[in-house]
Amino acid sequence: MKTNKLSRFIVLLLVFVPLLFSRCSDKGDDLPKEKSYRFTITVNGAVASDRAQFMIVGGSPGGETTMWKVNGVTRNNEQGVGFNTVDFAGSTKTYVIESVKPLTHAQVSVQFINFDAPFTYSYKAEVNNSAKHDQKDIVVAEGAPFSTTYTY
Repeated sequence: MKTNKLSRFIVLLLVFVPLLFSRCSDKGDDLPKEKSYRFTITVNGAVASDRAQFMIVGGSPGGETTMWKVNGVTRNNEQGVGFNTVDFAGSTKTYVIESVKPLTHAQVSVQFINFDAPFTYSYKAEVNNSAKHDQKDIVVAEGAPFSTTYTY
């Protein structure tokens, strides 16, 4: 009788232990993959009364807060960076935003409201050095609001 219980126990071990380890490795495969991100945004012709806004946020598995550099300068303790009409009104019309380290995800929100003469924007998103969006010189017409969110 003891041999029968021992045999069942061994059979159960042989069946369930491999399943246990295979499930553990499956869960590891479901983890988000880390990627590098690079966004290039340009706005030309927007004036103070217009609204041109970009917001870029990212996530990392370790919860780090320093995620971005803008035009080559690291932004410490910022999980998100934002730009509005004022940022494009000066001599800088183009911003290049890059992840400082690989991230699990990034989201870009874009919003335009044009109250005056038309202006243009360009937007390029690269994930792991591969272009995902590449929009050039898109005209934002007067009175035509635009809003979208991209998730990578």
